Amino acid sequence: MTYLELLKKFGQHSADLMSAVKDLPEMQGEGNKRHLLTSIHQLNLDINSKFVELNSIKDDLRKIIVFLRRIPYKNFYTENDISELDYIKYHLEVFLHKVSTGSDLLKLLVNVLFDLQIENRKCNIPNLRNKIPTKYDKPFLQLIEAYDNTFKGIKYFRNKNSHEAKFYDEEHYNFDLYDNLYRQSKKFELETDSLRFFMPECVLEFRTKEFRKDKIKWIQDALESYEAYTNKIIENAILVYFHKYKEWLEQP
Repeated sequence: MTYLELLKKFGQHSADLMSAVKDLPEMQGEGNKRHLLTSIHQLNLDINSKFVELNSIKDDLRKIIVFLRRIPYKNFYTENDISELDYIKYHLEVFLHKVSTGSDLLKLLVNVLFDLQIENRKCNIPNLRNKIPTKYDKPFLQLIEAYDNTFKGIKYFRNKNSHEAKFYDEEHYNFDLYDNLYRQSKKFELETDSLRFFMPECVLEFRTKEFRKDKIKWIQDALESYEAYTNKIIENAILVYFHKYKEWLEQP
């Protein structure tokens, strides 16, 4: 069975599972009815929620690529003192945060799948490894560790951005320096001959566009890796879920 076929099977199973209880008298009326659900219904809701959140990140990464391919309303941005490099930086910062959040969500998925009851802020690999059955280390924790290793640099830059408000990219820094000097010179009607000697404005514009293309390719590659890791972990999670569902059905 392919990944998409398994995903479709799980989706239909989830719909059937919830359809069987939604019309029950005790499920009617306002208020949270979670406590009235069986353990398998609660588990189904919890992992579906994590699947949706992981898919949302994938969609957001795709949107970042679309945003960077074309800069609409450029005159409007210019009028509001937002340069092309500002625009690129903003979306790259979003990219850093989304990829890092993916790691957190994968750990939380494992937490709810095996009902480990670890606090969200303490849901890390060491704590998961202390509680998860050993046979599930490879299909889950080792894959998450591989994800973290693949995106190690991105997670580092995300932490710097979050906690120190710093954006580390040497190429962006150099282009932004010249771009700001040109903008300030025009604003205060200063000469730009010396700037042109080091970085002609037409060259800056060309190199900025090439920089944007390189970042699009970078994000596309990251998206492929993100999908590969998350799809495999979701696939493993569904297989574990169906095993738990089978055990639930066999309960006296």
